[in-house]
Amino acid sequence: MRPESDLGPLVYLYHGRQIGRGDMLTLFMPFTVAVIAPLVYGLWRAYSTVVHYGPLAASAWSRPWFILSGLAFALFLVVLAYRLYQAHRFVAVYKGGLRFNMPVGSGLGLPRTYRLTWGEIAGIATDATREQFLGLPTRQRLRAVLYPNVGKPIRLGDSLQNLPELISRIKASLYPRLLPSLRASFEAGQWLYFGEVAIQRQGLRTGRAPTAAPLSAIPWSHVQSISVQSGFLMVEFKEYSALPSVQQILVSRIPNLELLLQLVQQGVTT
Repeated sequence: MRPESDLGPLVYLYHGRQIGRGDMLTLFMPFTVAVIAPLVYGLWRAYSTVVHYGPLAASAWSRPWFILSGLAFALFLVVLAYRLYQAHRFVAVYKGGLRFNMPVGSGLGLPRTYRLTWGEIAGIATDATREQFLGLPTRQRLRAVLYPNVGKPIRLGDSLQNLPELISRIKASLYPRLLPSLRASFEAGQWLYFGEVAIQRQGLRTGRAPTAAPLSAIPWSHVQSISVQSGFLMVEFKEYSALPSVQQILVSRIPNLELLLQLVQQGVTT
């Protein structure tokens, strides 16, 4: 475990989304009603029944409502524990790297605190999706995935406060360190891999290379344009090529997308 002094001075600390007024409407008030309403009704059923039918009937008729109230209370405790778990997460940005209290991998496990220097991070991928309700767009959800050189990916969700600013800070510190070596490798004719996209001075590939069987390179002379639209990298091919007119790749599967576009723009066009 690396001491924090190795990471340099703290730049900014991003906490998980704290419990606030919004939770009163979405968490506490609904569960209060869900717990108290069946409890009160069960007590009323017990009181009104015992007078006419005796305690055995009162117990039988009111028991389902007490059970329902208990289940609602147990569910409330589970949801509350999860909100506290979210609020306990954090990402600390230092001059020399990052310190986390986050789960790794799928993001479903228990969080742990660990550190990464900028040199131990291979890249970052982001994804912005627009949620819908009854066919109508609601809020935009932003997510990011950090890829260490060694180990499982680290997923950053919108449970973190000021996630767009955090992503910008990470890219501002990470990209200047990655770009020189990527540019040198590109100019030397080597393949550079950005998730499901690989580029080289003579062309590009798509797919999960290099672990999968290498795909045939597509010459840059067959590519009309490359752009980002609605969460996809759009690769448009020229009409004379024997390829589909457009190929779409999710940007969430492309680490360091901005560096990929910069290398294509500067290296291929020149």
